Amino acid sequence: MTISGVTKSALANGARDPAVLWRVAGILCLVAIIVIFALFFGTVAAMVRTWTNDRTFNHGFLILPIVGYLVWQRREALASVAPRVEPWGLVLVGLAAFGWLLGAVAGVRAVEQLSLVAIVQATVFTILGRSVTRKLIFPLAYLYFAVPIGQVLVPPLQDVTAVFSVSLLRLVGVPVFLDGVFISIPNGNFEVAEACAGVRFLIAMVALGALYAHLMYRSWPRRVAFIALSIVVPIIANGFRAFGIILIAYKTSTDAAVIVDHVVYGWLFFVFVMFVTLGLGMLFREDLRAPARATRPSAPMPAPRGGAFVAVALASLIVAAAAPTYGALIAARPGDAPRALALPALAAPWRATDEPARWRVEVPGAALVVERTYARDDRRVRLAIAYLPRQKQGAEVVGDGNSFLDDAVWLRLGGGSDRVVLAGRPLDVAYTRYMKGTDTRRLVWRWYWVDGRFTASPYLAKLYELRAKLFGGIEGAAIIALAADYGDRREEAVKTLRDFARAIGPLDRYLARLAGRAGG
Repeated sequence: MTISGVTKSALANGARDPAVLWRVAGILCLVAIIVIFALFFGTVAAMVRTWTNDRTFNHGFLILPIVGYLVWQRREALASVAPRVEPWGLVLVGLAAFGWLLGAVAGVRAVEQLSLVAIVQATVFTILGRSVTRKLIFPLAYLYFAVPIGQVLVPPLQDVTAVFSVSLLRLVGVPVFLDGVFISIPNGNFEVAEACAGVRFLIAMVALGALYAHLMYRSWPRRVAFIALSIVVPIIANGFRAFGIILIAYKTSTDAAVIVDHVVYGWLFFVFVMFVTLGLGMLFREDLRAPARATRPSAPMPAPRGGAFVAVALASLIVAAAAPTYGALIAARPGDAPRALALPALAAPWRATDEPARWRVEVPGAALVVERTYARDDRRVRLAIAYLPRQKQGAEVVGDGNSFLDDAVWLRLGGGSDRVVLAGRPLDVAYTRYMKGTDTRRLVWRWYWVDGRFTASPYLAKLYELRAKLFGGIEGAAIIALAADYGDRREEAVKTLRDFARAIGPLDRYLARLAGRAGG
């Protein structure tokens, strides 16, 4: 029987048969979700590509089956309530769609994907109602684990692992030197690389911990305690892993440490940690049998007509579809064409040289890359500017694919922020320290120029980009980098870069002219 047939025959007069209501509402809800995935196909495809290509998020393929199981587990509880439309839920659909639009315009995949999950949740609420949604709170919330986010945790986890392992090495009497994420012992040198940060296992463990906490506990304090345990234990375990590898290298050889790392301290070690975490959780398990509750009969409410379900489903899709439609219109606008111009003049005694800048600039979408080396006595500063006439997904100043140095040659030691005076105005810049070989260190300052403003904050850069696209600002953007090499003291490079920043002319005016937004 078709939906329209059911609607006409069974719901024309507001029939109260829950099975019929569920048949109509359930099918409409499922169809609406499928259509939403089609409307936001680019976002869905990006999620699936990340699940496939990044081992950190391979668990994303399991999230939908788990959610399906959790919904099926609640089938008896769901059958006890009747679906009921919530027209005001369209406001939630609209807000979630607007969030997706902001993410799409700013080129932030994570915001797009989180908003897509919110659109699905709001659609379920609008079509099935609050009573049904209340019983589906956890399955709907668990959908967020399908969103591949968490790589931002890699640098801080690298730092935590390095400090933790070095502290343990010093505790057992191993002579060790730490510089950022670079660890030296008499037997050799070690780097806490991104793959050693433990973020892959941490994210998977938190997803498992949330599911375990939901299934094993009824009280929220115990659930929160186990989720916290799922965060803390993997971080500590990864620190012990790094400590163990370096200790083995100190006692034997680096070759032996590598073998042990591959055989013992890989996933086998983390599987052991996972079972330890689950075992600790069993120590405070509780009776899962729900206590009997006295129920008071409620007054019967008129069942919605079938047309109401169809109307809210269509309205939800129309509201959701407005976001990708408007986003496509914004993306179709042309960007600012760059004009090649001479760089601002430098105050003496700084001068431009013909020396190669030795950058390796990789900024997708950059229409113009400027590289120059400047000198003052025996000091050198290397300048690089990557200009993008228009930012879009995969070609933006704030992007994981952007780099100025060869990662295979330069090892990241650490980072932070410095204060500089640029063209007479104070500016906070982000810095990163690198090392090449055993004695060459380089300090790199980086900041952004977006919508005519300087900022080192990736979040402010995204907000400026969003404002420019929505309200007609300067769509051209740039990344600026300065570098100076130093020996053992970072302060030497900081002093050189600050001196250079005071000597260079107004870069903001240069970039505005580059975008064709100023005379000269």
